[in-house]
Amino acid sequence: MILMYHKVAPTRPTQWWVGVDSFFRQLCELRGYEVVALDDYQPENPKHCVITFDGVYQNVLQYAAPLLKRFGYPFELFVTSDVLGKENEFDAGSGEPPAVFATEAELAELVKCGGRLQWHTRSHPHLPEVKDSGRLERELTVPDGLKSLDPRGFR
Repeated sequence: MILMYHKVAPTRPTQWWVGVDSFFRQLCELRGYEVVALDDYQPENPKHCVITFDGVYQNVLQYAAPLLKRFGYPFELFVTSDVLGKENEFDAGSGEPPAVFATEAELAELVKCGGRLQWHTRSHPHLPEVKDSGRLERELTVPDGLKSLDPRGFR
């Protein structure tokens, strides 16, 4: 089982958020599983579970990381580099509240809490629509500065 989260906060304003109380309850439920890093995940093992965050927001560091560290659970952080430190302006008008993506310094803190950096894309395009091979290569290439934040990451 692979669990994917976007945002964690005290309240749940939309479907893309999980409340802190619910998140804590879910982590408690996972004590009956073996929470593993993505590298160690065996899909055929019904006891394996991976925790992932898609688009790493500052609220993951603020609310999720302390709980994950407390439980000793590893977690994967799928990074989109062009939005680091920026607000989710692309959600304006959709009813999605503002949220700020983690900065490089905050990603480094998340790594210290047991997270492991993984690559999403550079700018989050709809990849089937990217026809230019040079652009596609740029989207899929992890910047060296990010690689240095987590020697275990980006596998």
